[in-house]
Amino acid sequence: MRLRAAGVFLFGVLLVFSPPPVMAATGSVRVIVSIDGLSDLLLSANTAQWHHLEYSPPQETLVNGVTWVPTGLSSFCNCLSNVFTGVAPAIPQTATNFGVTWSGRGTVTLEELPSALNSYRLRVRFDDVAPGGADLYNALITYDYPEPIPVMSAQGMVVLMVLLLGLAIVALRRPIA
Repeated sequence: MRLRAAGVFLFGVLLVFSPPPVMAATGSVRVIVSIDGLSDLLLSANTAQWHHLEYSPPQETLVNGVTWVPTGLSSFCNCLSNVFTGVAPAIPQTATNFGVTWSGRGTVTLEELPSALNSYRLRVRFDDVAPGGADLYNALITYDYPEPIPVMSAQGMVVLMVLLLGLAIVALRRPIA
C-alpha cells in the first residue's frame, strides 16, 4: 500500500514539474516599400537583402518599422543590395507555415522557402512590372515556430531526485514475499 501511495505521489509530482506541451508561436515581418519592377527580398534570421531583377530598384524600405535604404542596386542589374541586419525578431530556423498578405498593384509571392539547402533563406518576390510606375507595397510575411522546450529548474531537479530516492528506500525496505 505504501509503495502504491508513493508511486501515485511521484506521478503527481512529475505531472506538476513536467514541461507543458510544445506549442507553436506565430511571428511576422512587415515590409513597406515602393516597387517599380521585379525584386526579390531575401530574409534569413535577422538579415534582409534585395535581389533586384527588372526596372527601378527598391529604395527606402521599412522592415518591422525600421528604415533601411538599400545600396548597390541599379536598373536591370540582377544584383544584390547591401545586407540589412535589423530584422527583429529574427526568423528562427525552425519556422514553418509561411504565408504572405499584401496590398499593392502587383503581386507578392513566396518564391523559395527556408531550408538547410538554401541556408534557411526565404525569398519573397515583389512583382510590379505592369505599366504605371511605382506602387507602394505593404506586405505581411507570417510564420509559425515551436516555442522552446522548457527545462526543469535546479530546484525541480533536486525535488525529483529526493522523491526518487524516497521511492527507492520504500521499495528496498519492503519485505520480499
